[in-house]
This record gives sequence, C-alpha cells and structure tokens, in this order.
Amino acid sequence: MSSLISTLPKFFPDLKDESRELKVACLLKRAQWVRILHEDNLTESVLNEVTASVKEARDLATDQYSVWHAWAVTNYYQLRLADSKESATEDSTNISTRKEHAVSADDNFNVDFYDFFNLKKWKAKRRNVSFANLVAVAEVDLVTSYVIEAIRGFIRSIVLGKDQPVANVLQDTLRLLTLWFSYGTRAGVFQILDSELDSISAEEWLSVTPQLIARIHMKSEISRLLRKILGKVAAAHPQALVCPISVALNTGEGQQCRLASDVLQVISQQSAQLVSEATVVSTELLRVAISPHELWHEGLERAAHVYITTQDSKSMLSILHMLHVAMGDVPKTYNITAPRKDAEAVSVVGNTTLRDVSFRYDYGRDLSAAFGWLEKYCESGSLADLHQAWEFYYSVSKRIATQLNSLKVLELSHVSPKLTDLKTLLLAVPGTYRPGKDVIRIASFATSVDVIRSKQRPRKMVILGSDGVEYRFLLKGHEDLRQDERVMQLFGLINACLENNRYTRKRGCKIVRYTVLPLSNNSGLIGWVDNCDTLNQLIRRYREERGVRVDVEQHLYRLKAQEFDKLTLIQKIEVFRQVQEETCGRELSTMLWLNSKTSDAWVERRGNFTKSLAVTSMVGYILGLGDRHPSNLMLDRVTGRVVHIDFGDCFEVAMQRSKFPETVPFRLTRMLVLCMEASGIEGTYRSTAETVSVQNTGVHDLDLLNIVFISFDVWSGYEYITR
Repeated sequence: MSSLISTLPKFFPDLKDESRELKVACLLKRAQWVRILHEDNLTESVLNEVTASVKEARDLATDQYSVWHAWAVTNYYQLRLADSKESATEDSTNISTRKEHAVSADDNFNVDFYDFFNLKKWKAKRRNVSFANLVAVAEVDLVTSYVIEAIRGFIRSIVLGKDQPVANVLQDTLRLLTLWFSYGTRAGVFQILDSELDSISAEEWLSVTPQLIARIHMKSEISRLLRKILGKVAAAHPQALVCPISVALNTGEGQQCRLASDVLQVISQQSAQLVSEATVVSTELLRVAISPHELWHEGLERAAHVYITTQDSKSMLSILHMLHVAMGDVPKTYNITAPRKDAEAVSVVGNTTLRDVSFRYDYGRDLSAAFGWLEKYCESGSLADLHQAWEFYYSVSKRIATQLNSLKVLELSHVSPKLTDLKTLLLAVPGTYRPGKDVIRIASFATSVDVIRSKQRPRKMVILGSDGVEYRFLLKGHEDLRQDERVMQLFGLINACLENNRYTRKRGCKIVRYTVLPLSNNSGLIGWVDNCDTLNQLIRRYREERGVRVDVEQHLYRLKAQEFDKLTLIQKIEVFRQVQEETCGRELSTMLWLNSKTSDAWVERRGNFTKSLAVTSMVGYILGLGDRHPSNLMLDRVTGRVVHIDFGDCFEVAMQRSKFPETVPFRLTRMLVLCMEASGIEGTYRSTAETVSVQNTGVHDLDLLNIVFISFDVWSGYEYITR
C-alpha cells in the first residue's frame, strides 16, 4: 500500500492538485484500515504506523477537515495508550513524585515527538536520575506531546468543519473539552489552549455550554480561559447563555456564583433588560414549581425519614433549619447545626403573594411553636422536647397532605404576580433560540397552571410566544434535571451519528428529544411532548373500557399465592406462567391498532414503534438506564414512536439499589413484543438493534458517554464508564 501511494505522481504526472488530494485520501484510508485491522489490539507499533500515515497526509493538505480530524483522533488514541502505560509504570516503580522530576522548559530540554527513546541525550542532562525515573519522565513528556497535538488537531478540525456533519464537529468539540479539563494545567498544554482557542467561533461553543458552565469554578488558569470563552459567547449570542448562567447563580456557591455574575455582566452591557428579565423569570418559576405546602411537606418527610432510619439527629436538624430559614423566621447566620453540603436550594416563603400569606396564616403559629421546642432540645438534649416539636410538625404535615390532595389548578396571580405582569419580553422562549434565525420572544404567561396528579405534582404551564404559538412546558420541582439535560445532549449526538449512517438514515432511526432547562439543582422546565400517552395510560384506558381490573396481574398473584414473597424461585416462576396464561397481554397492540385511521397508517406506526424501541433499547443499555416502568415510556399517537422520559436512574443505579434491584439490561416485556410485527423480535427489531450497535454508526463508542458527562460536576457515572 505504501509503495502504491508513493508511485501515484509517477502514474499521473499531469495531475497536480488532483494527485495530491488522491494521495491524501489514500493515506487516510490506509491509516483507517490499519486501525480497523488491529482494533482489538492497538499496540504502540500499530499506532505509530497510523500516526506516520496521517502525519504525511497532514503535511500534504493543511486546510482539509478530514486530515486534521484524523490527526487529532490518532493522537487521542496514542494518548489513551500512553496514559495506560504511565499508570502501569507508576504502579510498578512506585514513583509518587514523577511529575516533580519532569524536565522543565527552563532546562532547554526538548524531546522530539518521534524520537523520545533516545536516552543518551537525557543521560547527558540528568546523570543523577535513575533509569526508572528517566522512563517515567519520558512517558510524562510523551503524554503532554500527544495532548498538545490532539488539541491542535481538534481546534483545526472544528474551525474547518463548518460544512461537516453535526455529529463530527460536536464530537470534536466535546473531546477537546475532555482534554482541556483533564490536562489543561500541564506545562505547554495551557499555552496552546490560550493561543488557539480564539480561532473557534462563538457559535461552535453553543452546543457545549452546559459543560463550560459546569466547570467554570475550576483552577484559576482553566477558569480564566472559560470566562474568556463564555464572555465571547455571551457577547455574540446573549439569548443562548442568559438562562443557563442564571441557573448557575441559583445552584452554585462561592466562586461559581461570582464567575457567573461576571458573565452576566458582559450580557448586561449589551442588554440590561434581558438579564433582568431572565433573573426574574428563573426566580419566579422556582416559586411556582415548589409551593410552601410542598416545601414543608417534603422537607418534614425527609427529616423524619433521616432520623428514623439512621438516627442522625444532626442531618434532621439541618433539614428543619433550612425550612425555617425559608420562612424568614430564622437568620441564615443562626444555625441549629451546620447545614449539609449537599443541601438543596429552597424557595423563600415571602409575605407578598396570596399563597404565601395563606400558608403563614394557616401554619405559621404551629411552626413557630415547633421551632421553640427544637431550640430547647438543642440546649437540653432532652428527647421530650424533641417529641413536643414533632407533635406540631406531625400535625402540620397531616393537614398539608390533605390540602395537597385537592390541588388541581394554580392561579398564577396567586403564586407569582410578577410573572402575570410580565408582557412582551426580550427573553426568548426556552429551547427556541437558533443562531441566525428570528428570535421567538416571550409574549406572556398563561394565567392558570395545571397541577398533574403524581408524586411530585409537576405543573403544566403555557408560554405564549411572539409568533403567536403557545409553547407548553412541564415545570418540575424536587428533581435535579441537569442529568436529563446531558442525556438529551447525548441523544442529539447519537441522532447525528445515526443520520450519518446510510442504513439507519434510510430506515428513519432516531430518538425523540425535547427541551430540558434546569432552573436550579431541584427544579426545571421540560418541553411538553405533544400527542403522546404513557403506556400506563393506554393500558388503563383499554381495561377500564372493557371492565377489566387495572391491576389484574397483581390481583391474580394474590389469589394464587397470598404470600408470594415467601415462595421459592421455581414456585414464583410457576405462578408467573399461570398468570401469563390467564391474561392476554395485547392491550398495547390493540390500542395501537384502534388509534390508527387506516391499515396503512397502522403498518407504518407499528414499524416506527419497533425501530424506535430497538434504538432506545440499545442506547439505554449503553447508558445503563433504569426505572423504565410504563409511566416513563410514552407512545406518539401520530408516528407510533416510543418516547422515553425521566432519566434520573442512569449508569446502572437501578441495578445496584438494595430493594428490588433491576436485573435486565432494558425493558422488553410481552406487551412490547406483541406490538411488533409477526416475527416479533426476530425481524425489524433485531436488525435495527444490531445495526445501531455496530461500529459504523458510532453509537457503540463509550467515548460518547465520557465526553458528554465527564465535565458534569454532579455526575456519578465515572465508575460505570471505567468499568
């Protein structure tokens, strides 16, 4: 192959640019083939061969995206190999201070990128260094060299990738961030970042603003560059950044809040009104998301649970202290006990809205009395005082629970008069801003907010846009949506990968996405998915219309085995099979048929259902997604696609819980299989799942998880990916 490439100019003497482009394409293809042939065993010699081919192509074509992308990815692979060797060397030689022995720039000591094993030069410079330390120093410098070259390649590929598929450029940007946050403080790495990051346009950073904001509080050097980049984005696209930065103010502490304020100051220099509106909207939506009744009810339940299960009185007192601070009856500087570091942000119960005044009138006296007994308990340590306090707390919690059960609609003027008064804002409707297109601004908020009957009682609210369209959102409280935001970002990247593949593009394989905008670490906005029903709603509707018990399976279990939990495993399987034989399991497939206007529409919707279920099953397996009960799976009435919601249990969290752990990789029950074609899982489902899982789609690459979530400051999935 090498000899054939070298003879191209000889065979085509009249071709100049064409010959050069052909030779570059051949070199890149050769590097790709070598890497694929040795994919299961990418040794140092194989990667060096790949690097040499790509380097030659880079020298021939310095203005091609494909060349710089290949150069960056090749060095990225080299870095991973060198990093693993570095860790192995450190473990075997037990050199804990290797980085202190690294050769500094002041020593006038440079290591050639392709000649780092020439130890004679090194011995002349460092005669008192042992051989083990010398090899360790070489590996450290080698890692830095790979990082620098990979960063330079990714920056050039991002700059040259304006006409490339979105998936390629987004992966390059996310990998650049991974290198930046992991190695940004190394000597030489920061200099290349500081000098070349300015070449990337502000628009390219829009897709990764959550990662940038999450790491704004890092070490001073990285933080300075982050503020510089965010300031550049804020100046060019203030609408895209004003809400996420406002969220950082609501969730961050200390330095993160100060740096977020600096970025908001850049935006306010262009439009102070925009910053003011974003601050008011985010603050008032927090009030609407969590009422004082819900705040106290959930807080008292949590405090009681902590004390009863762990006997941790300090954590209980910390929770109660935060609740009383929210009432404004206790100064923030007055602590019963030190608040927990993981404490959630709580909304303030004021004295201006009708809802807050009503809450104070109904419960203020009892809560003040309870706090008095709580203070006595802190002084005396007597359990009798604590029991007196909880007598009041229990009475308040019981009355609040009765009131919450009847909560169906909230009048916006009662819970947030400021939102009611806001008209014709400069602020864009959440999730609608697109660079280069007309901004859809908020015209007004609907006067009433529906409360959905579920455990967390989310709100369905409507925002009227300047284009005359009503935009529906789900406002959720008591739930951190920052992980859901990253999952949606991952789904966007996977959709772009599927769009790049000919087979998946032809079959229309993609994941349904929606807007997610966190407002704080315990509330946020979710774009409403129209024309969708949960599987639970469809099953319930089918059975109620035919007079069948909604919980018919559980009822049969109780009839056949009153003490089911005490049965042996084989006995449980036998009961399970008997219940299966006595129930049909065709509720979903029948509803899919009945909701289709024609047979052609039914065939199309059934195919879309099967393909979308296959895609989400594979992606959910890679993500370690759990808690896929029928209320977290939705079915689109128009297209038949499966829509997933609620991504709180990722990275196999559901498999590791102590009570009722999930042991299956994804949900594939009888009802779902019966909705498929006649061949069941052996037809479209299997072919789609296998296609999505293979290499040419890019979905299989766990680097997707790494580069999306590695810069997530509250992410707990690092061990999952490394495992």
